[in-house]
Amino acid sequence: MKNTPMTLIDRMTFREIVRISCAILRNNFFYGDDLLKKFLAIFIDEFSSALVHFRDTAEKRTISNLLYSYEARFTFTCYFQSKIIRDVLIYDFDFSEKELQAFENIVSKYAGDNANEDQSRCARTYYRKFSQ
Repeated sequence: MKNTPMTLIDRMTFREIVRISCAILRNNFFYGDDLLKKFLAIFIDEFSSALVHFRDTAEKRTISNLLYSYEARFTFTCYFQSKIIRDVLIYDFDFSEKELQAFENIVSKYAGDNANEDQSRCARTYYRKFSQ
């Protein structure tokens, strides 16, 4: 498998986490289209840079594991993406600890124990991983 940064993540998980994050920002923090576009632009830039840096500095065994193990890609995507989202909310959107905690609590409504049965596993994992 070709070693490009995007091959290190699970794309379905990536899309689901972005979808949930944008829905929370739109529906619960009342972000309009302009702020959502700004959030996505900053997030994609930060995520891309961090992913390239990770790929360039990680051990070959770790990269190999991500390339060939779906479970490794899934888990890595959840943790890595959640960390970047958290950083963007704190450093670029000046979320207070209280706002961040509210965001984390709302994630469960979209992806946690109270979510509909048809919620995907990646959405539930996003909820469990976000605050770590």
